[in-house]
Amino acid sequence: MTDTPSKTRTTRRPDCVTEIRMGNTFLTVSGYFKQDTTDTAADNYEYTLNLSAAQLQQLLAERLGITADLSQQAQWFGTPVLTPSGYVDSLPVCGQTVQGTALRKALGLRSACFTVVCQSGTFSFTTRGYGHGVGMSQWGAKALAEQGADYRAILAHYYPGTELRR
Repeated sequence: MTDTPSKTRTTRRPDCVTEIRMGNTFLTVSGYFKQDTTDTAADNYEYTLNLSAAQLQQLLAERLGITADLSQQAQWFGTPVLTPSGYVDSLPVCGQTVQGTALRKALGLRSACFTVVCQSGTFSFTTRGYGHGVGMSQWGAKALAEQGADYRAILAHYYPGTELRR
């Protein structure tokens, strides 16, 4: 996701609201997610899950109640609708609209930031990162801390323009 220009930020709902407990103090942070190149430091940041058509057909039926026709594999997935940060918001699956998070859960994907390719009867789901794509990346925060950033700098990095209050 690219940063939203300041003039439109006021019309946009924050991507994430987070409460952080530090001892007896609660910090409430709300802001706009900032894509972070330090996230690529995560173990297996990019990961591919390969499923045969038969395996995927079974998972779609058992976990989402979707019937997939083995003779129409090339049409199982349509063009996804992406969130501003590049995660799958929804996509057509065998003629039904499925939320990216629902497909992530049904297939056990690491992230809702994924692509799917069908080749020779194998479906390859390649995920990038972990999680839902909003808020602070634990791996990115770890990398920033290892570079000497304190919690205030890390929070400012992920939630630009926000204010910490007690």
